[in-house]
Amino acid sequence: MTSPSAYIAVVMIVAMGGLEARGEQSLSEASEHQIVNIYDLLGGYVQDDQLIEVAGNFQISAEGAFLSAGMPSAMAPIRVDVAHVPQEDFSKIISECFALQLSGGCRATIRGQTGRLDNRRAIFATSVSLQATPERAR
Repeated sequence: MTSPSAYIAVVMIVAMGGLEARGEQSLSEASEHQIVNIYDLLGGYVQDDQLIEVAGNFQISAEGAFLSAGMPSAMAPIRVDVAHVPQEDFSKIISECFALQLSGGCRATIRGQTGRLDNRRAIFATSVSLQATPERAR
């Protein structure tokens, strides 16, 4: 369910002449995804089939992509299925994040839907965006 404030924002934008197509898509996506805490997600407090946005430590390995609370963390990471992330976006993320793998991956925000993959909790990502870090600023 969309909050009343989101409807007000949309009405105000339309009344002011609208946004370009990309801006409208971002606004509608933002209202659909619930921002969740990585610890709540890893702890199992977020139900399956929820549209979420979560930030954490993103790692890519031969076993797949994973999101964790940080390095080091006693909590097991959650699997991230990146099949629905646009290929050109993910290729860029791989090249930028892979260089940081030796330092434990990179900080990223994942948007997608929670669910099960091989009977384990997972995120079926639709977008992955890297967060600014001192390593990336150089």
